[in-house]
Amino acid sequence: MPDTLMNIKTDNVPVQKVDKTRFLGVIINDKLLWDDHIKAIRIKISKGLGILARLRHRLPSRILVNLYYTLVHPYSDY
Repeated sequence: MPDTLMNIKTDNVPVQKVDKTRFLGVIINDKLLWDDHIKAIRIKISKGLGILARLRHRLPSRILVNLYYTLVHPYSDY
């Protein structure tokens, strides 16, 4: 099936076609695949884990756990 371009307008203004967009915190691409959203979440979790790894020898474990629940858990739980 060929990729047909639909001319959609709202208030007589053409709506631009995009490859992906963010809606309510979820990245939706034009093929309705999760790849872009998972990549974004993976980057956020990786940054949080990197911060925890650098601080693991400098902070007590109870503070590290609190940081985990602040920096990592919300993204893995959502």
